[in-house]
Amino acid sequence: MPDMTGLEVLKELRADKLMSNTKVVILSVVNDEKIKKEAKELGGLDYLIKSEVDLADIVKRVKSFLA
Repeated sequence: MPDMTGLEVLKELRADKLMSNTKVVILSVVNDEKIKKEAKELGGLDYLIKSEVDLADIVKRVKSFLA
């Protein structure tokens, strides 16, 4: 994303009363344990690495969080 990182967006969502309970799954090219940990601490439900998942896996995981 050109203007903000995913973590910055997640922080803004969590700070907004109307959006604070929004379910978030992060899909990224960045494979960094520190960033994954921070995303989980901010309430991200999952952190997926683009090169490690295919579309079917993404759909399966997202559906599991919506059930």
